[in-house]
Amino acid sequence: MASQELPVSGDLFEITGVALINDKRVSDYSVAVYLDGTKIDSIFAKSKRSIKFYVGLNKIYTFLYQKPGYTDKIIIVNTHVPEGLKTLADNTFDFSVELSGALTVNTEELEDYPVAVLLIDKEEEVLQASADYNKLTHKEIEIKTGK
Repeated sequence: MASQELPVSGDLFEITGVALINDKRVSDYSVAVYLDGTKIDSIFAKSKRSIKFYVGLNKIYTFLYQKPGYTDKIIIVNTHVPEGLKTLADNTFDFSVELSGALTVNTEELEDYPVAVLLIDKEEEVLQASADYNKLTHKEIEIKTGK
């Protein structure tokens, strides 16, 4: 897709997502969309096609993926514009959410909430998944050695 410079103010991001199980698209799951903690929309996906959402700038959205028998998955989308950013190179983002079977025992190794945090990157001028999302959402664990 050709990159097009877009002004930051008043634009929407197009978010496209799909649920997977063992890397294969699935159907019969729901996605609830929250804006600053308030539920604003929900969709039930009957087919394996991608679901498309539009989100505004300077807001925090949460996408909650749910399917019976599987652990809920969360995507956080933070569309706050970094100071000084005047244009965006792209206003789309496409992601896949891998669903995991329901846990019988809750362990820290299997907890992965959220699945991803999306942020506007000032240098790249795009909405992208944060490589540091684990630091943003999990407590820092201090590792002590016997030395």
